[in-house]
Amino acid sequence: MTRVQANASAKKTAAQNEDALRNLTRGMLLAPLLALLLRLLLGQSVIPSKTSSVLHVLTAVPLVILYKHLYSIGSPRRDPITGALIGSGEDLHMSGITEWCWDIVYITWACQVGSALVGEWFWWLYLSVRAYVVKGIQSAHFV
Repeated sequence: MTRVQANASAKKTAAQNEDALRNLTRGMLLAPLLALLLRLLLGQSVIPSKTSSVLHVLTAVPLVILYKHLYSIGSPRRDPITGALIGSGEDLHMSGITEWCWDIVYITWACQVGSALVGEWFWWLYLSVRAYVVKGIQSAHFV
C-alpha cells in the first residue's frame, strides 16, 4: 500500500470513528431521556420502580466503562495547531471485542427505552448478553 493510500485509509477511518463517537454520545444522552419521556407520555411514574432503578444503575456501570473505552481507542489524534491527522484511532467498526462493546451499549439502550415502553420484564433482554458470552466461550473451547 502506498503512503497516499495509507493516508486516505487513515482519514476514512478517522471520519468513520468521529461519526460513531458522535452517535455514541447522542445515544448516551437520548436513551435515558427517551425513557423518561415515554414514562411521562404513557402516564407512568417518572421515577422507575425500585427494581428498574437498580437495573438502570447496575447497567450504567458497564455502559460508562464501555463508553470511555470506545472513546479512548477510537478518538482520532490531530495536531492541535494545524488540525492535521496524526492517528486515526482504532477502527470502531472492526469485529471482536469492539463489536462486543457496541452490542452491550445497544442492548443497554434498548433495555432502558424498552422498560419504559412495555415494562420491567424488558430487562430480561439483558440476559442475552450472558448467553452470547457463554456461547462464545463454549465455541472457543470446542473448536
